[in-house]
Amino acid sequence: MLVLKLVLAIAFVLAGGVKIFKAKPMVDQFKEFGLPDFGVQLVGVLEVVCAIGLLIPPITIYAAILLIILMIGAVFNHVKTKHNIPTIAPAFVLGILSSVLVFLLMR
Repeated sequence: MLVLKLVLAIAFVLAGGVKIFKAKPMVDQFKEFGLPDFGVQLVGVLEVVCAIGLLIPPITIYAAILLIILMIGAVFNHVKTKHNIPTIAPAFVLGILSSVLVFLLMR
């Protein structure tokens, strides 16, 4: 379970960091989704904060649940804008892995 937490934490710190610093592809994607300008940084901050939360046992499950919700939103927006499977895959896989973590934590 520790390996899963670390993999997710690293992935979400990287993904969130790109959004926090407003990388042009992320900004363009959020515009395509029809989200407000501040949305890209807000999602980035939430991803990084939750990534850190994954490593803090009392809040791990809450961080993972919030990440699942964020990934559901990401997949929804990708599908809504008719992105291809390779574009949707990262959010889908991270959402599934976050769901696995929640399942393991609840056992």
